[in-house]
Amino acid sequence: MYQSYFHHRFDCKVYADRLHHCTREMDPICTKTGHTYSNRCQFCSAKSENEGVEFRRYGRC
Repeated sequence: MYQSYFHHRFDCKVYADRLHHCTREMDPICTKTGHTYSNRCQFCSAKSENEGVEFRRYGRC
């Protein structure tokens, strides 16, 4: 439960060579705006276009 409120950072640089070419695996990430991304790669792709995209917690919003 407490993990959902921690600011968790992971390195989006590992996806730099494949942004917008992500797999379809389901490992949802919820952002502070309430948008759910399917996985880290999709989250990082969105973040590369908009620095305002911020991690909230793992799982669906």
